[in-house]
Amino acid sequence: MDDKKELIPEEDREYERQLRENRQKELEEQERSKELETEKRKEYEKQLQRERLELLKLKNGDISESDMIKEEHEEAIKLHGFAWLKNFWWHNKIVILLAAFFIIVFGYITYDTLSRAQPDMRVIMTCNNGLINRTEELADMFEEYCEDINGDGEVYVQIIEAPIAKYATDYTSTTKYQSVIQANMQTAEVIFFVSDTDILNDESGVSEAFADLTKLYPDSELVTKTGLSLKGGYVQNKLKWENGFPDNMFIVMREPVATMKDTKAEMEENFETAKKIMDHLVEDFTTHYEEESKQ
Repeated sequence: MDDKKELIPEEDREYERQLRENRQKELEEQERSKELETEKRKEYEKQLQRERLELLKLKNGDISESDMIKEEHEEAIKLHGFAWLKNFWWHNKIVILLAAFFIIVFGYITYDTLSRAQPDMRVIMTCNNGLINRTEELADMFEEYCEDINGDGEVYVQIIEAPIAKYATDYTSTTKYQSVIQANMQTAEVIFFVSDTDILNDESGVSEAFADLTKLYPDSELVTKTGLSLKGGYVQNKLKWENGFPDNMFIVMREPVATMKDTKAEMEENFETAKKIMDHLVEDFTTHYEEESKQ
């Protein structure tokens, strides 16, 4: 054996020994690494188990907070300028569009309501003789004697059309106009009617609501118990009625009474305002009619 060793050079024996030692060290390092990995895995599993128990306690309400379990929150990204506007539009475009729609509609309704002239006076016209084609002229005639009652800087008289024939065959229109009349009779707002003898002498009971103007204007040739007669060339010219001007139209005023909506006192106040207009109408129409009669 010794003879064999002597046959291997000393350098080679040292090299082999070094190789064995290095291999042994590697095996030992690997073994230690495995042991460390095993310990780390065991510790990690223990940590998971402790966190599970801690989380269970949080859910059950046994504890209110935990140092072991920390909630992680992503830092909010702050947007500026156009990026913020783009993001805001993307998330709120439906609400913005709906809000814009309602703002436009509400704005239009408000503007239309505020800009529309409110009538200083309303007059119901029940004549079924062609006067419905001259409601603008009829309104102009009343506005000539009316004042700015509501103080909006403009004189505006509204004519409410409700022409009714005594022997009507169009029952749909007749019913509609009768409803218009009855609805306005339930308020104290409308005092003036422009009607003809077909309505003033009918049996509907509407004529009973009118005042006897002869008690107010006993000296006028145009005023009868029926009302202020609209006849003569002066009135005809105001209404621009060239041919076939009827002589059975009258301006009448409602007698102040309590209505379903308003009190008698409220209607008396409206009646006094309307009477000032009627005073001018009676005086002007009567004067011109008497002058025409003398010619």
